[in-house]
Amino acid sequence: MRLIDRLYQTIRFVKDNGRLLFQVFAIRLGSEMKTTQICHFLVVKNPVYARISLYAISSLLFFNPNVKVNIHCDKCCFRTLNPMTRLLFGSRVTLIRSDNRHQDPMFEKAKLLVSLQGTRDFFIDADTRINGKLPVFSNIGLLVREFKLSESEVWRELLNRIRAKSLDGAMLNTTFFTWGNRNLNLSLQNFTDFYSRFMRLNWEEISLEFKIVDKQYLRLVEQFFFSIELSQQRVVFLKSEDSVADKGLIESSYYGASGYRFGR
Repeated sequence: MRLIDRLYQTIRFVKDNGRLLFQVFAIRLGSEMKTTQICHFLVVKNPVYARISLYAISSLLFFNPNVKVNIHCDKCCFRTLNPMTRLLFGSRVTLIRSDNRHQDPMFEKAKLLVSLQGTRDFFIDADTRINGKLPVFSNIGLLVREFKLSESEVWRELLNRIRAKSLDGAMLNTTFFTWGNRNLNLSLQNFTDFYSRFMRLNWEEISLEFKIVDKQYLRLVEQFFFSIELSQQRVVFLKSEDSVADKGLIESSYYGASGYRFGR
């Protein structure tokens, strides 16, 4: 690693962790407000996400003291999260452990999002940081509208291959998601059927034809599902555009895709 890169990494480490400690200190000293909303995080499979999630939780509670946090986790992440969240956040954070989870975290994320229908609860990805007070939505809300699916040669082909009911939607970023009390009566079975069709596509053929890496598309299966299902719905967005660690209201490290993470 070059000296300048090492220096930058050290500065970021000090700033990110100093900010986390300051926020935790302020949260623990502050009086606990009445809970008006619940935020859900999903932390499974990789304990690195358990450590990354501390930046999301501390920043969320610092700017939004009326929010209570539920973390949905598996056994391995529970072991990492339990002592840290009890020490840092006390009763403000609840761990919901289930050892009977699908091996694909994106399946688990879709299952969680479907279960939140009809509530004002919201979901945030664990590899994020919150930089302000989040609005309360009275309609479906997501992080950002990324691009029109029909304008992408690959996604247009995937829409045709899975025989999607709508070919006119946009790719919606589900880093932040709330139903705003709406209920579209989507079921886990709806997603399970979609997931099976998507995974059974001939990815070897698709990869060769479009010169793509299939994993980059497979990991977006739940995002693709909700983009199709919400294509005819009114959706409100938190941001007009988004990039890694952009200092926006919610900034994501997109750790799974970029390898960037806060505090390091």
